[in-house]
Amino acid sequence: MLIDSHAHLDSERYSGDREAMLRRALEAGVGTVLAIGIGEQASGMDGALKVCRQFNGLPESGVRLPKLYASAGVYPHNAPEIDDAILAQIESLLAEPEVIACGEIGLDYYTRAPITRSARGTDSPVGSRRGAPAAHPDPLPTQGRSD
Repeated sequence: MLIDSHAHLDSERYSGDREAMLRRALEAGVGTVLAIGIGEQASGMDGALKVCRQFNGLPESGVRLPKLYASAGVYPHNAPEIDDAILAQIESLLAEPEVIACGEIGLDYYTRAPITRSARGTDSPVGSRRGAPAAHPDPLPTQGRSD
């Protein structure tokens, strides 16, 4: 059985066929999916958890889908949005049983996205207010790419 360790299931582009997509994943041998919780803005990082809760309940109705877990974090492009409220939201989400990782974090210098160049220096996973809360033991899904 395969594990998809980085899926953006909460993306709007999947809203029309999310269940069918998950069925196809199971048919292809994917038994577990980690839904990366970053949202379109930092405050939307709970979307992956919502998707997990929506679809993990379907087996009770006879629908077979992969087991879903979530992460909670801030996409590198959105690092400038991190403040005390966002850090508190991360901590709150990390306390949820379905949230098994903290991230996506990283150094995303892919030049196709102009915001990346303006955010350089703010998206470091080791910055004092960036990345995962230091005391949290969960894995860190990271984003690292360049031109």
